[in-house]
Amino acid sequence: MQRNDREALGWVAGFLEGEGSVGLYVRNRAWNDVYGMVTVYNTDLNMLAHAQRILIEHGVPATSVRLGEAKMSKRGDGYKRRRAYRIVLSDKYAVALALRLLVPHMRGAKRTIATAVLSFTQRQSSVIRYRMTENDRRLRELVHAAQGNFGEALSALAQFLATLEGGLGDAL
Repeated sequence: MQRNDREALGWVAGFLEGEGSVGLYVRNRAWNDVYGMVTVYNTDLNMLAHAQRILIEHGVPATSVRLGEAKMSKRGDGYKRRRAYRIVLSDKYAVALALRLLVPHMRGAKRTIATAVLSFTQRQSSVIRYRMTENDRRLRELVHAAQGNFGEALSALAQFLATLEGGLGDAL
């Protein structure tokens, strides 16, 4: 990987850590339909477009890197909100590819969450009809808990990842 590539991917990884979220979400509880998602929110459309361009240049399918206006909640305090935009990746192949590119450049608490989501999406994308295991259910619970709590929940997630087959290394 060339220096410019490392710098560009490092920039996107930092942008994701500062302005984004990575998680596992339930689409349909009856089917145990869980999917990984990467989202980055910002009020600067040009920065998001730059991040989108870098991801596409590194092989993430353009149709999977959706850039658009974010839904804005109403504030009750009378202040006007600035228009917000977001990039969303929810296709399992795009999420796996993007995280495979970005996780090595991440340094913050979201690296553990991103590694867990990458591990799940790689297993999920390896078969046509993926059946969740008990480990997957536990992983989803730990990711959900760690998203809002970077303390004990993040430590529990890191410990659980280490117990999975191959530990953290398989996801990278």
